Amino acid sequence: MVFLASVLELYESLVAGKIGNTNLKKEDYDQIDPEEMELIDIRWCMVSAVRRAQPFMEITGRKSIV
Repeated sequence: MVFLASVLELYESLVAGKIGNTNLKKEDYDQIDPEEMELIDIRWCMVSAVRRAQPFMEITGRKSIV
C-alpha cells in the first residue's frame, strides 16, 4: 500500500510539474545511492504506466485494465 501511495504522489508531482530540483548540482546527484536510484526509476516507470493507462480506460470505458 505504501508503494501505491508513493506512485500516486509521484504522479501528482508529475502533473503539477514539481519533479526535479533546479537547485541541485551534479555533486549532489552523485551522492544518491544506486539502489535508491533504481527504486526511483521503478516508481517513475509505474507513474508512466498509470499515465498511459488513464486515457486508455477513458476511451474504452473500462474501470480497470485487468
